[in-house]
Parts: sequence; structure tokens; C-alpha cells
Amino acid sequence: MLTEDTTNAVMVLESINAEQAARANEGILELQEQCMKYFKVEGTTFKLNSENPSAEIM
Repeated sequence: MLTEDTTNAVMVLESINAEQAARANEGILELQEQCMKYFKVEGTTFKLNSENPSAEIM
């Protein structure tokens, strides 16, 4: 659960097909909007796939 005291959060969503990926993207955008609205924070997203298999989180 995210609260005002949360400093770092990681969420992993997996999708098998394009439809699932599209729904996941919609959910990510909605979550980013809600985090900004309620907690005044911006998030960073990384989409991993075969062409972009890793991300560095700092």
C-alpha cells in the first residue's frame, strides 16, 4: 500500500499479448495520475521487452 510516507515503490506488471500490454499501460498511466493527485509525486516507468531487457533503478 502506498502512503504519504512511501519513499520508493516498485510495481511489476507482466503481459503475454498486445491486449494485455495495452491494459497494463492504461493502468500504469492511471496509477501515475493518482499518485500525483494524492501524493504529489511523479513516477518513472520502464517497459522491458526483448529489445530493452533491463532497467537500472536509482
